[in-house]
Amino acid sequence: MKRSAQTLSLLLAASSAAGLLAGCGEAASTGKQLDSATAAEVAEIAAKDERLKGELENKTIKWMANWDINPDATGKSTPIELAIFQSRYGGKVEYHEVVWESRFDQLTNSINGDEGIDFFPANDLDCIPKGAINDIFVPIDDYIDFEDPLFKDTKPISDLFMWNGKHYVIANNVTGDNCVVIYNRETVEENGLKDPAKLFAEGKWDWNTFTDELKQFADPENGQYGLDGWWFEAGLSATTGVPYIGMENGKLVSNLKDPAIERVQNWFYELGTSNCVAIGVGDFGWTTHKEYIGEGKELFYPCGV
Repeated sequence: MKRSAQTLSLLLAASSAAGLLAGCGEAASTGKQLDSATAAEVAEIAAKDERLKGELENKTIKWMANWDINPDATGKSTPIELAIFQSRYGGKVEYHEVVWESRFDQLTNSINGDEGIDFFPANDLDCIPKGAINDIFVPIDDYIDFEDPLFKDTKPISDLFMWNGKHYVIANNVTGDNCVVIYNRETVEENGLKDPAKLFAEGKWDWNTFTDELKQFADPENGQYGLDGWWFEAGLSATTGVPYIGMENGKLVSNLKDPAIERVQNWFYELGTSNCVAIGVGDFGWTTHKEYIGEGKELFYPCGV
């Protein structure tokens, strides 16, 4: 639970990206509240953790994004980090919803309209350095002490996102592109394939075995689909160990011509042109079908963890 406490403070301090930003309409919050036992534990953490110091002059933080940290109509519970923020500081996160494709335009309009948006997500890394160069965001060094115990452990990561000697992002957690592949063991056995978990344990799970099993299984004309899901490319690409854009000596470096990047892109092309990727193939459509894993209709569903 201490880790959760730290996560929240970083998130609301500026974990995603700091800036005087702007927003559109608010969304209603109708999710679940924490159960009494969890709420009591949250209150105890908030009261005892010496790292959670200071008070808020303005207890409402304006958050502009295409996703809401607050409970919503989907029925999700109040996140622990938000509960600690509410309990310790009496804070509130006011959600200003934007459309993903036009988020920067809406942000710019809000800045010009002086709407006083406080935070904007930087987790997709599209914001930095673009937002700093264009004066969309302001540096946070006047507000955050990176030597404070709350932030010092992640300071080396935050330092990677400095621009002209200033911090614009606080990293509160480092996950890489953690990606797991969900599959149904019965489906694997019934189709004469080898169990990926066993292959992994034996050091034999690689691009080749991954591709071979997809090609053996995928048969869209007969309702058998290979690789489902969106946004898994980053996780698979991370297996090269080479990022698309890196940092060297404080400068951005493009690795798009690196042989490892070329190799993984050729692999993606092979998967996409051999019916291994389910999205958009045959009658599958453009919506994910996680339920097909349980029904034996698809082989792999990669997702983030």
